[in-house]
Amino acid sequence: FTTIICNDHIGNLTFKHLLAKVQFAFTNSADNDTYKMEISDIKFSVLPQGDCVFNGTPAWNAEGSATEKTIAGGADIAKAAVWTSEDQIVVPNQDLATVKATFTATFKDASDNIVYTKKYENVSLSLDGAGSKWQSGYNYIYTASISSTTEYIKFNVSSVEGWTNEDTGVTFP
Repeated sequence: FTTIICNDHIGNLTFKHLLAKVQFAFTNSADNDTYKMEISDIKFSVLPQGDCVFNGTPAWNAEGSATEKTIAGGADIAKAAVWTSEDQIVVPNQDLATVKATFTATFKDASDNIVYTKKYENVSLSLDGAGSKWQSGYNYIYTASISSTTEYIKFNVSSVEGWTNEDTGVTFP
């Protein structure tokens, strides 16, 4: 809640996030304890815009031609460690049956020699049993455990959580 005080009248305003956030989390499940993993070339296509009507609940109509979002990867991910991408803000209510991700996993030995590289393409971001659409105000974290012999990736959505409220402590005169 944010409180605005104007001429001794107090009014409470409630703000809701209208967009959704997406993150990717990768666990190094290499077969060798000394292998470091690097994730690179993370991309996924989304509709770049939409119209929103808000009557207590946001109703989105995502539109436009799909555009590719590119996310910076992570390097030197140790065995059993998890690397999580930066948040990506997206328009909710997209048909996730058509949203796919692409990324490359590279494993290096202790001497930094490449022992395995694989590009994963057309990895589905569809949600199992959740209506297959992102919702306003939620952070979707797609998780994958990758080993140096992984051939196929299916993302699990490890958490869908609302954004955290933060009291700024700011009072307007």
